[in-house]
Amino acid sequence: MTDHTVQAEASEKTVSQGAYRNLLGAAWQVVRRGGWRLASVYLVGQLIVAVIAAPVLHWLFAEALRAAGLSGVEIAALPRLIEAPLSAGLILIVVIVGFLVLSLQFLVLVVAVQRVQAGERLLSRDALTHVASLARKLLRPSSLALLPYLFLLLPLGGIGFLSVLSQAITIPSFISGELVKTTAGMIGYLVFLLVLLTLNVRFALAVPLFAMTDATGGRAQRRSWRLMRGHGITLTLLVATVLIAGALAGAVLVAVGLAPVALTDVFAPSASPAVAAVMLALTQACALTIIGMGGVMIVSIVVTLTRIVVPDASRVSDAEAAAVADSEKEQPQPRRALIAVLCAAALIAGLSVVNLPLMNALSRAPDTLVIAHRGYTAEAVENTLSSLEAAREVGADFVEMDVMETADRQFVVMHDANLSRLADHDSAVSELTLDELSALTVHDTQGNSDRIPSLEEYVLVAKDIEQPLLIEIKLHGAETPDLVPRLVQELESLGVLEDNIYHSLDGPTVEELKRVRPNLTVGLTMALAGMGVPQTSADFLVMEEWSFTDEMRDAAHAAGLGAMAWTVNDEQRIRDLMRDDIDGVITDVAAEALDARTQMQQSTGLADVFFDAIMRYVVIF
Repeated sequence: MTDHTVQAEASEKTVSQGAYRNLLGAAWQVVRRGGWRLASVYLVGQLIVAVIAAPVLHWLFAEALRAAGLSGVEIAALPRLIEAPLSAGLILIVVIVGFLVLSLQFLVLVVAVQRVQAGERLLSRDALTHVASLARKLLRPSSLALLPYLFLLLPLGGIGFLSVLSQAITIPSFISGELVKTTAGMIGYLVFLLVLLTLNVRFALAVPLFAMTDATGGRAQRRSWRLMRGHGITLTLLVATVLIAGALAGAVLVAVGLAPVALTDVFAPSASPAVAAVMLALTQACALTIIGMGGVMIVSIVVTLTRIVVPDASRVSDAEAAAVADSEKEQPQPRRALIAVLCAAALIAGLSVVNLPLMNALSRAPDTLVIAHRGYTAEAVENTLSSLEAAREVGADFVEMDVMETADRQFVVMHDANLSRLADHDSAVSELTLDELSALTVHDTQGNSDRIPSLEEYVLVAKDIEQPLLIEIKLHGAETPDLVPRLVQELESLGVLEDNIYHSLDGPTVEELKRVRPNLTVGLTMALAGMGVPQTSADFLVMEEWSFTDEMRDAAHAAGLGAMAWTVNDEQRIRDLMRDDIDGVITDVAAEALDARTQMQQSTGLADVFFDAIMRYVVIF
């Protein structure tokens, strides 16, 4: 057995004995000693990425779209990005530059934590030399092994807030929402989350090892996987502690910020906009500090753990660390404190100026349409007459429903191309006749059940109860070429064609419907939206919530198109979108959405507006 192996085993025993308390204490000491310096490194890094790197990457991606002849992101057109050599090259540049920026942002934090542990200055020639050597190391092809970890595992595992580039990378709600609708899907989703957590934990030391040793990207990951065996629970608890502490601090911020606004609403309503703007600015500044400290704490934990389990990665011994702690009883430095106070005051003043018109804009009463997704599924099975009638009862403005073609060229109300999820019947809609489908019973996980309705039944009931519909033309892949004209003919014969509005994920179907009946209101549904409005004859865009942005909404409105989002089930997100001048939200929780709209329309004062602004613009983790 080698000396290195003996040292490693001894280190593992050391970290396992009181590991949680020791690591948390060591990380806190780093934060306490580094304080505002470490937080500044983190926040300045975020600022540089947000102001310089992100816009450059955005521009490069826009040029890639232009080179492929696209005006915006569409799933159906994504292959064109790879087929065109110039656009494919630009996409590759975006990936590489994004990886280098994100990696360097993490590595700078690791170096900063190391230097604080060693009692060294953060800004020095030695520090810059170290960072430069890591940047050169990143240019080696072997470093690309870290890309999946940094761009997928970390953000999907909830640690994406550490960088502006990764904080928007999440599991789309339309995917997770569909999965949890069945027991098998729920189990599969939980297994996926467990695997994701395991991978994040086992690769947690990869970046510190890359920075603190001579390991390449692949070697750092393999070594991290081996070294983290037995330490997963401890690390998970430590990170959870930091996140929970940050969330609690955020809750305190909300309460402290809300109190003055609520008071001015009562005693000095004319002062509420200014007070709300200033308090929002104060809350944002405090939130930035909490985020910075939380990020530094997490990095300090993994760096400290790396130093313990990998003896050759340590740049400072325990004795030296103790000496540093003893020697760091610095005399007060009024000049630095004054500079910090002036910077904070300038930040708060600037944010207050920006926030004042924002508060006035957000306080307008929303008139957003509330569209019940496949009916009101809280009380009935989706796309059934029961869910249609339940949606009418709660007062939905529209009911979104799906129509598919059957084997005998008729039309049925159904979302899934296969019946196994709803009817426990492993058959495709395209294989069964309308009579066969209408004889089947569908059910959900809440115990509700009903019969599959034909399109004729559904639209006539909707007409009878005066419930407008948003009809989605759903394709299963085996449709006849004359699908759209026949659908129009049937709806017209029933006298309901112009009573409703339409949408589809399939661009050609949208174009054909507008060509056949130009006067109909038709929307293009986009599972992935971004960068710009696609070329379309549609009257409105329906964008998936995960990729919906203010920029896409503004671009749609500028092009004369309506803008809707689907499927929005988080009440706070619904409130944000309603305050943000969106035309419609498609949701499974129509009753809650309607209550939120009514409450915002009837609200006086700015306390509610301020709360929504905090929930939207002050994100801790």
